Order: sequence, then C-alpha cells, then structure tokens
Amino acid sequence: AGVLPPSPVVTRPSPPPPPARDVAPPATTSAPEPARSQPPVLQPPPAIGPKLAPVVPPPPPPVVPPFVPPTPTRPSNIPAGKKSTAPIYKPPTTIPFFDQPIVPSEPSLLARLARWLLLVLISSGIGAALGVAIWYQYFRIQG
Repeated sequence: AGVLPPSPVVTRPSPPPPPARDVAPPATTSAPEPARSQPPVLQPPPAIGPKLAPVVPPPPPPVVPPFVPPTPTRPSNIPAGKKSTAPIYKPPTTIPFFDQPIVPSEPSLLARLARWLLLVLISSGIGAALGVAIWYQYFRIQG
C-alpha cells in the first residue's frame, strides 16, 4: 500500500574535453638546451561564455559654479536715500469705531485681595481632601 515506484535513472552529460595545449615537439638533438633566463609566459585560460564589453567608467559630472544668492531689490515705496528696516508690529491705541484710547485696567485693591483669598481657599480645600483620602486609605489597609 505504501510502496513507491522506482525513480527513473537520470544521466548527466559528460563534461567537454579539456582544450588542447600547445606542446613543443620533442627535441631531435641530444645536446642539452641552455637554461633560459626568462620564466615561461603563462597564457590566460580560454574564455567560457559570451564576450563582455570592456567596462568604461562614467564621465565625471559637469562642473557647476557655486550658488550665489540674488541681491535683494529695493522696494519701490522706500526712497533711495533712506535705509529700509523691517516693519515692527504696533498694537492699536484706540478702540475701533469709537476712537477712545485703550487703557489697560488695573484691578482694585479689593479685587486683588478677593482673588488671593479665593486662591488660598481652593488650594487648602484640595490639600485637605487629599489628606483625608490618604488617611482613610491607610486605615483601610491596616484594618
């Protein structure tokens, strides 16, 4: 039930024969050959595959002159002899539509004392509430 059929035999192609080397014919004279002072010249192996084109480095980028910002132009509403300055914001001094001066109002001494008293009461109430909550949580853990 679990027998597999035999796998087909795959044969690999035989490698190509090595390239023929140039072999010098055997010497016909029996006289010893003088020693050569130069080493034998080695030939590079034959190329396998397509011939590739030689790699040519890309040309250098063109020389660009340094950036020089343009000179600011003089606005047409400033006279030629007067130096231009940046505009400065000035708040309005009169109420629109009524032409009455805007005077910052100073709160009275009584209003300042009332604010201070209200601040003290609120912060004391928050502190007391935190103190009571911590106190009762302590007894809840202990008990």
